[in-house]
Amino acid sequence: MSLMKTLYITSCATALIFLMFFTIMSLINAPLGGQPYTVAKLTDRKKAELKLADKLAALAAEKNKKPVKKEVSSQKEPRYFKTLKGNSVVMSGENSALKRKDGPIEHLKNDTPPPNSLELADIKKTGLPLAPDTDLIEKSKYGLLPRIAHNGKRAQDVYARPNYGKFFKNKGAKTVSILVTNLGLSQPLSDNAIEKLPPEVTLSFNPYAGQLNSWVKRARRSGHELMLQVPMEPFDYPDNDPGPHTLLSGLSDTINLQRLKWIMARMTGYVGIVNLNGSKFSSHESAMLPIMHELKVRGLTFMDAHPQAPEVSYQVAREIKLDYLQGAVILDRVMSKKAIDQSLKKLEEIALTQGSAIGVMSGLPLSIQRLTEWSASLKKKGIHLVPISSTLIKPS
Repeated sequence: MSLMKTLYITSCATALIFLMFFTIMSLINAPLGGQPYTVAKLTDRKKAELKLADKLAALAAEKNKKPVKKEVSSQKEPRYFKTLKGNSVVMSGENSALKRKDGPIEHLKNDTPPPNSLELADIKKTGLPLAPDTDLIEKSKYGLLPRIAHNGKRAQDVYARPNYGKFFKNKGAKTVSILVTNLGLSQPLSDNAIEKLPPEVTLSFNPYAGQLNSWVKRARRSGHELMLQVPMEPFDYPDNDPGPHTLLSGLSDTINLQRLKWIMARMTGYVGIVNLNGSKFSSHESAMLPIMHELKVRGLTFMDAHPQAPEVSYQVAREIKLDYLQGAVILDRVMSKKAIDQSLKKLEEIALTQGSAIGVMSGLPLSIQRLTEWSASLKKKGIHLVPISSTLIKPS
């Protein structure tokens, strides 16, 4: 009995000791031997979580934010370019194109005689000769690049559609040329343009289209001469991004020339390149000069499709004696039958007033349908439809 009483007393004492220990520990600020801890109210915790979420969102936005493109003025130092048979182009002065002095790069003359009626009739039957001409290609790591042949032949002459357009002006005739753009990306649209348009209409292809040389073969078989589009930096870049090989005013000449060569190697058989909306790049004289010089030494022409294109590209082309083209009217800016017909009428008026004019339009079905009907009425109006190559602005 005494043993049971002893165990009972011992158990009660032990329980009392543990109760006192835990009571004392609960009153101490560091119950776990000094490890820091915080007791927060539920409302404080919600505020902390919201604050943390705002901070994480700000960090994510900063990480994903598009970098602000810094304007690079590359016109402060002279530029030197590779030579062509001992000749060179050198820029002097700081900012103005008027201060640049050009080296003696000679303008290669085209001695190709005008086609006769039998040649033109044969073109209607068989189309233009297949491309490329082996004398006009250079193998490179990018693919086949155009070049000037040893005998002086150039792509802009050899691949042009022969016609009497160049000689109409001597008789006071009026001419219009049409460039249809962005072909190659859609097979139905490209088929429609190649099959339905008059062969005098020039076609331009997007460099990102697949199997471009198969389109070249088909288009030339139908009698169309061709141009290649080169993506250039627009004013709203990078929101409006023409593609991964876009020529940018902030890049070095070396990188832009590498991008240009990649683009030029996408297809063969074209007379020149066309800038559709690269208004920012074409307004930078120092960015345009090496590009246009590269076109010259490769026997190509340059076209700025926009009627309000910067004057810079024309001035550079004139200074280095590069054949140049510029659009007069965007024919399908508004996609409606009435608007397109009004634009075609405006193109006629410019041709009648100035002697020649170039219209630019897309390859959309409505555009092709209105252009096809309009072109059939030109002869009655005393206007000749001629390829783009017949409307070149020759450097003086």
